Amino acid sequence: MKTTSFTTPQRLRNARGFTLIELLVVVAIIALLAAGSVGAYGKFINSVKEKTTAKYCVEIAGAISSFYSSYDTLPIVNNGSDWEGDTKDPDLIPVLVASGSDNAKKRNPKSINYLDGFKQAKRGKNAGAWEDGIDYETDPTSPVIYDTWGFPLQVKMDTDFNSEIENPITTPNAIKILRGKKGIVWSFGRPGSGNVQNTNQETFLTSW
Repeated sequence: MKTTSFTTPQRLRNARGFTLIELLVVVAIIALLAAGSVGAYGKFINSVKEKTTAKYCVEIAGAISSFYSSYDTLPIVNNGSDWEGDTKDPDLIPVLVASGSDNAKKRNPKSINYLDGFKQAKRGKNAGAWEDGIDYETDPTSPVIYDTWGFPLQVKMDTDFNSEIENPITTPNAIKILRGKKGIVWSFGRPGSGNVQNTNQETFLTSW
């Protein structure tokens, strides 16, 4: 009796599996999918950082207003003009959180922590030792607030008490004078390549 072999040409082709070209196509597709996923994840992270930093700006500005409501003055005295600085200034954040410094006790005698909701900053990889929160660890008497990229936030206060603050953003459509605010806060936003400070005012994150 004549037997039929199971090793037909079609079965031999099936047994060989994928060809080199087919494998390369599969690898290319996987690489494209992975690249797309990484890009989408990066955009998501940047969006979270922007929203968090914008929230910090609003909270610090709110703390300045609350301080004024409590003491009828501002954390920093700067007679004759509006004060401008950042959240590394030793006379700003320590006063708002009632740290142990002598100046903070003098300026905030009720020892109210106006920034009680801020989380402890974490070790940063970019512009400094810390990012994303308030750093109490370096010097508990002189805490500093950093945005989510590791930079201090910029602050301007109405220390001449004329109810006007000149807008630091000078784009064509920006309001030149901000009225009725005790303090404004902004971040330069996401830094450029090489962690260079962003100068595009359209992408600054603000409290107003």
